[in-house]
Amino acid sequence: MLFKIAESSEKVNVKLSDIMYVKTYGKGRQAKDVILKCGTRHVFMDCAFNELLGASSYLIRINKSELISIEAFQKIEGDLITMKGIIENGKPKHVTLNRWFKKDFMARLSSK
Repeated sequence: MLFKIAESSEKVNVKLSDIMYVKTYGKGRQAKDVILKCGTRHVFMDCAFNELLGASSYLIRINKSELISIEAFQKIEGDLITMKGIIENGKPKHVTLNRWFKKDFMARLSSK
């Protein structure tokens, strides 16, 4: 898929299977901070979660403002997900699984 990059007139072509993490960026709900498998980070403009979820079988919503790739999942303890492949401050990234999304998330894990 082709995505417009924030603060640039260029677009980038990204394979949806390369996306590891997506988070709403700033106050505008249409901008998304995206981390790819290779570690590259982009801010996509005019990008909706429903568009990404509808086009990718790899992504799953974990809360109101974040998606992760099933491949990025390492473990879950309570409502805290530890991700693999994304390091922040020298440690694996942790994200919170909202109770409203937990049932769907667990179903996707069991069908993985």
